[in-house]
Amino acid sequence: DVAAAVGRARVAQAAWAGSTWGARRRLLRTMLRFVTENQRAIARVAVRESGKTMVDAIFGEILVTCEKLKWTIAHGEAALRPERRPTGTLAMTKRVKVEWRPVGVVGAIVPWNYPFHNVFNPVISALFAGNGIVIKVSEYASWSTLYYGRALRAILAAAGAPTDLVQF
Repeated sequence: DVAAAVGRARVAQAAWAGSTWGARRRLLRTMLRFVTENQRAIARVAVRESGKTMVDAIFGEILVTCEKLKWTIAHGEAALRPERRPTGTLAMTKRVKVEWRPVGVVGAIVPWNYPFHNVFNPVISALFAGNGIVIKVSEYASWSTLYYGRALRAILAAAGAPTDLVQF
């Protein structure tokens, strides 16, 4: 089960690691469009799963996820660009450069209290950085994960990304 999920994500990630920034932004724009077009359904699922109010679901689940998507679309590439770092006097003959590269498949263990945001938040970062992700959700949020998992597979397919990048 876990090994198989990691294996599927690893195969998908191998192809995704070489994706362009444009392809990654397209994926996040597709995700943002899904969220904005389905926000009431997403909020209702979060309400049913966690017992929160619709207002809390809209602000705590939908709004914060949309803001992270918009920020990552606008600034993600710049945040992951290679950068030089100062070395200090003792290493003045050295040069330091930080390069961000996909690491492969990452894991996320997420709690139940914000079932939508807690799933989508690590997915946004992992996929934009070129990684795959395996998510372990709380047993108290397993019902909503069925809906969110189907949504993520449809989003990935619509954006032309490997559908096995996200595993539960």
